[in-house]
Amino acid sequence: MGLKDLREKFHAYDAKLSSMFHKDKDGLKKPSWGKIIPTWLGLIILLVIVSSIASALFIADVNQEITPTSATYTLDYSSYKSSIYYIYFKSGSGPNTDAYHISYDGKLKLVIDTSDIPHDDYLRKILESYQNGENEFNASISYNLTAYDSSDNEIDTSYFMMIDNDKNSDMNYNFIDLLRFDDPKLELKDGFLTITFNGKDKRLSDSPFNDSLKNIDHIDVAIHIFNKNAEESSDPGFYNYILYFTIPKSSINVKMS
Repeated sequence: MGLKDLREKFHAYDAKLSSMFHKDKDGLKKPSWGKIIPTWLGLIILLVIVSSIASALFIADVNQEITPTSATYTLDYSSYKSSIYYIYFKSGSGPNTDAYHISYDGKLKLVIDTSDIPHDDYLRKILESYQNGENEFNASISYNLTAYDSSDNEIDTSYFMMIDNDKNSDMNYNFIDLLRFDDPKLELKDGFLTITFNGKDKRLSDSPFNDSLKNIDHIDVAIHIFNKNAEESSDPGFYNYILYFTIPKSSINVKMS
């Protein structure tokens, strides 16, 4: 079919369409507003519906329980009363306090197959950008880990201690959580996301660790990945991933030295 034939066919369709919305009156074509206005309104409503459906299809809002490829948690810890050191408040007005040697060495390593996660292609783009430092998707990642004993009672792994500052015997208040280490390392390779937490410390404190740590039976984990600049699903660039899983007792090694 040549260009001339295509042009003639187009004009034929155009004339046919035009005749639907015009009427002949006194040899002139006049708009048939009774057809044009309802058609416009119908098209606007259709566009709104299609736009809403398209937006919903492209919003990554994931709230899912997953099974990690592997998850291990190890913790060696100790705390014992010192027979030598005594710690006093910085003001010097309080009585001397018994000191405890406390130390811990912990590691948590999670490996997740991202192909099991809805909108996994988009998630990989987000994580790759976050990993290389560009973070063009404005990702923010938070981790929530909670330990439980065999009766599903929560075990407190956080401590608010008064700890020596390693320079003198004055004390600084400090918060320690043995399930939440600083600066986790994130690596995405071949579709597998690896998150590693490391923590190690050795101090003097005014209180010991709780030995109920050795009763940890399982750890519930929630990883939240979201756009820190788009909190509402209607905001451009919105995405929200919340991934839940459990680290079973067989993958947890906690011992007190």
